[in-house]
Amino acid sequence: MSHDVAGYVPEPVSRVERASFSEVPARVYFPSHPPRAVVVYFHGGGFVAGNLDTHDKTTRRVANGAVAIVASVDYRLSPEHPFPLPFEDALTATREAARRYPHLPLLVMGDSAGGALAASVAQWARDSGLVEVVGQVLVYPVIDFDLESRSMLDYGSDYLLTRADLAMYRRYYLNGTDSERYALPGSMADLSGLPPAAIAIAGFDPLRDEGARYALRLAEAGVPVNLLDDAHLIHGWLEVAETIPAATSARGRLVEAVRDLSATSP
Repeated sequence: MSHDVAGYVPEPVSRVERASFSEVPARVYFPSHPPRAVVVYFHGGGFVAGNLDTHDKTTRRVANGAVAIVASVDYRLSPEHPFPLPFEDALTATREAARRYPHLPLLVMGDSAGGALAASVAQWARDSGLVEVVGQVLVYPVIDFDLESRSMLDYGSDYLLTRADLAMYRRYYLNGTDSERYALPGSMADLSGLPPAAIAIAGFDPLRDEGARYALRLAEAGVPVNLLDDAHLIHGWLEVAETIPAATSARGRLVEAVRDLSATSP
């Protein structure tokens, strides 16, 4: 693991294991105290970038802060591996985590593109009945790839993540499969019966509106939703949570939401 970059000192956890979840690479973090849940984590990166190292800080903090085993999934990336391949990896890893840790409540979590995977896995789990997912944690998630939303037009040029970037990511990931089931979580007509959600949105994020819209749709379908609205942050704030106080506070609230979701499971 590339933990010697720029003076990075990893947060200590009980242990870290390399794993293969039915041939899907993963890294499993064990908290410093006896775990109360297992979180399957899907990293962000527009479906084209990101890896286990880029989100090591986040997964360590979630493991300790939420007192959970965190299985960070190294799913395949587009354009070489467009939908449904990353989604299939996400399903495989989730099913394997449920099999390995049957005594713990299972949550799915992801940021940005990983948030889309987490939301779609939660939908699949409801529909298939093969895995019980007790909570979904979506951090500034891709929901619709809506390039015409108000937030996309307002914040899609000067706030790190651009509208042009998202158009490219959409083209690479979907590759003409927009209408396929589970390609995008926002395309699901019926959201009833999904697990409780915590959704984090940022004030200056092109994806703000679609995250807020999905939270509203879930609530209207009777799904408990905790909307974490950080008005002064931009997309990708998790990656700077060690250095920016507002992002540090936001991450603390996010980890608390993960802990709350696992605590309210049956």
